[in-house]
Amino acid sequence: MSYTAERTTVGFERVYNLAGHAPNPVPYELKPNTEFKKGELVVVDGGFVEQADDNTDVDDCVLGVMAEAIAQADNPSDEKTYGRVYINPLDVFRVSVGDPLELTATGGSTTTLEASSINDIEGSTILVYTGKSKGSIRTIDDVTTNTARVYVPFPHAIESGDKAVVIANNNNDGEIWPGLDGLFASSDALKLKCDKNHNNGPLKIVKIDVVNLMVDVLIAR
Repeated sequence: MSYTAERTTVGFERVYNLAGHAPNPVPYELKPNTEFKKGELVVVDGGFVEQADDNTDVDDCVLGVMAEAIAQADNPSDEKTYGRVYINPLDVFRVSVGDPLELTATGGSTTTLEASSINDIEGSTILVYTGKSKGSIRTIDDVTTNTARVYVPFPHAIESGDKAVVIANNNNDGEIWPGLDGLFASSDALKLKCDKNHNNGPLKIVKIDVVNLMVDVLIAR
């Protein structure tokens, strides 16, 4: 059994602007003969907008999010084609977690959850979804070998076999890495190498909705 959200976002979905601005995507020339999906992260490379991917480097930082879909047939190599991109730095986007960390407890207490797969999850958000503490959402405050601790107690002691899901490691000053196609990866395999000052990725957490496996983020500039 694994935890499943009721809905998955279509890439990065714009939900609001911190200053209350209305949506105002800007047209950019697209890389010819390329399909673009609404909600994709995009970069500028060689004067053209193209999709961000795991080869994105510090010279091609994320421009924004595609506001519309463009079919390859509508973007021929012998014409200039423009697509609208959300670039407002205060736009907030909602995105599903594509690869949440699943934990099966081997034991615990009202303030701890023990599991063999716990590693580097300080600051993450955890949802217990089976057992007596089902529905409990907590922040991981400390991790020792195979044990995650919380300061706000669970309503009941965590027991062997209880299941939990962990998302959005918020351990690096509120910044997290995106996976491709708008879905987060819990591993290091799909990191966008896009940050000129440090290695914490181009997304900043605004809100975590662990029940729906979604995170609201800003694209850090």
